[in-house]
Amino acid sequence: MKTGTLGNYARIAGKAFIKGLLIFTTGVLFSLVTFIIGIWLSRNNVSDTGGGGHGSILIVFVWLLELLKDVPMNALLLLGSLVAMYLYISVAFGMILYESIHGFWQAGAGNQISTRISSYVGSFMKKYDWMAEGGNKARLKLQLLQQLKNESSVPAIERRALRYGFRKLKVDKIDWSDKENLSANITAQVNTVISEVVKPSMKPFWILFFIHITCLIAALIFDK
Repeated sequence: MKTGTLGNYARIAGKAFIKGLLIFTTGVLFSLVTFIIGIWLSRNNVSDTGGGGHGSILIVFVWLLELLKDVPMNALLLLGSLVAMYLYISVAFGMILYESIHGFWQAGAGNQISTRISSYVGSFMKKYDWMAEGGNKARLKLQLLQQLKNESSVPAIERRALRYGFRKLKVDKIDWSDKENLSANITAQVNTVISEVVKPSMKPFWILFFIHITCLIAALIFDK
């Protein structure tokens, strides 16, 4: 497939976004539903804590303690729904990131990325003495990341792949004394990192969803 066109970038990014949005929407909505169910079940099982419904931190704390004591599965459902919501969101954003990078690389973008990396590294080597001590190694990495962040001429999906590769760059595994081949060595390592991004799976989502729904069933059965 021909790379470098806006159409290809849009298709790859759109596919990744749809998958991430599906996970995000399903997970967040299901978490809200189970949280509401947990509140409803808890209302029917926990005695009045007193003090009115003013939402004070003390009242909420006492209510949670009673909940854990009297209806532990409901408490697990409530707290688990909040944790699950955060995890669903993390899985969704991870899906967008890795699906984009994988799709971009599968589209045959290796040469394009190599050219871009060599250009960036070469420009920084002219500005700094990379034969210096290790502090400058880390600075190169940070400078390159900042450069990519501000590079508006690079398509977003390509920028995302490059930034991912540079974040994973292991500066201690590069021979910084070999200035002649420094750019090529960095390029090779970043290319390797990006190429090893496997096609993301929906498995983490389904595992999380299964655990979540198991908590819901347990609360409905054991804490009636």
